[in-house]
Amino acid sequence: MAIDVQDRNYIENAFQVTSVLGEYGLTAVINCNGIALLMPCETITTKEVQAVINTNLIGTFLTSQESLPFLRLAKGTLINIASYGGYLTMPFGYAYCAGKFGVEALSNSLRVEVKPQGINVVIGVFYLKNLS
Repeated sequence: MAIDVQDRNYIENAFQVTSVLGEYGLTAVINCNGIALLMPCETITTKEVQAVINTNLIGTFLTSQESLPFLRLAKGTLINIASYGGYLTMPFGYAYCAGKFGVEALSNSLRVEVKPQGINVVIGVFYLKNLS
């Protein structure tokens, strides 16, 4: 099921299916939200920058927030997919990198916050490898 991670209503509706789990909750949630729009500062629009930040960071935040009650039940794990763009910047990639730096900060802060509740938070880093 595809959801718009920029819209809390879509996320809430997606988590309504978890009601069938009852008291068991979710053992894991993987947040793999991301779009990369690499453009020169002079040509990218505010709307385009907001779309990147809203998807990469705000979408990850909203999905994390909505999943916590279900993860708490199962003492589950939240996996937020970041990127090497969350550690290193690249030309034309400030919006992407800012969002992924934010995912790093969100995950590191949330890890400490929810650890006493039995929820693990980990950061996964995705990269493409040339297989040829």
